[in-house]
Amino acid sequence: MAAETHSNPAWRDQDRSRPRGARLAVLAARQHGVVAHRQLIALGLSASAIGRRAQTGSLHRVHRAVYAVGHRRPTEEGRAMAAVLSGGGSTVLGHVSAAALRGWLPAVRGPMHIIEPRSRIGDRGLRVHVSLLREDERALHDGIPITEAMRTLVDLASVLSSHRLQRAADLAGVAQPDRRRRLERLAQRHRGRRGITRLRSILAAAERDAAVTRSVMEDRLVAAQLCALLDPADRNRI
Repeated sequence: MAAETHSNPAWRDQDRSRPRGARLAVLAARQHGVVAHRQLIALGLSASAIGRRAQTGSLHRVHRAVYAVGHRRPTEEGRAMAAVLSGGGSTVLGHVSAAALRGWLPAVRGPMHIIEPRSRIGDRGLRVHVSLLREDERALHDGIPITEAMRTLVDLASVLSSHRLQRAADLAGVAQPDRRRRLERLAQRHRGRRGITRLRSILAAAERDAAVTRSVMEDRLVAAQLCALLDPADRNRI
């Protein structure tokens, strides 16, 4: 996976000749309108300067040490990015929040779900899940660190109804052979977790549907090949 946005040093490479406010605006634009306290410090703002900006309304606290720049209500992408920025460099958006960001579920109005390698005291508006994600279980979605699509399904399997899980799987593209293989590997990796049996049932059904589709396509191909061998007059009688 590409380096995560909140730990990527690229935002530090801005032209230092630019005014600090301009550099802050560029950083906020890259991160859906939100920034972390540590990033503000890296831009050259002191803790007292950050406090003054928060008091005057140019910064609005979203989570502990995370601010929206110039507005009180971040977009859904901004809420997701703020949740990720609340943690360390290994934090990613996960579970139903990851599914909502991908458009598989309605936008989450409750706490944002994030995944971290270690437990910590929770922040208001966050639900922290503790898990050691492998590198292939991480991804970026619109610049936001998030669980990889098939890993998101693994997490959803433990909380969604069978109907909603099937819909999420359809939207995730499990009909595609490469995604089915990927999900099968993850189901094996996370065997024993709640919901994995239901995921395997979805995979089996998708494989059966694919087999039927292949059979129909093969029959059509054979019919087309036979038709090509016939005289034009005979083709019109078929």
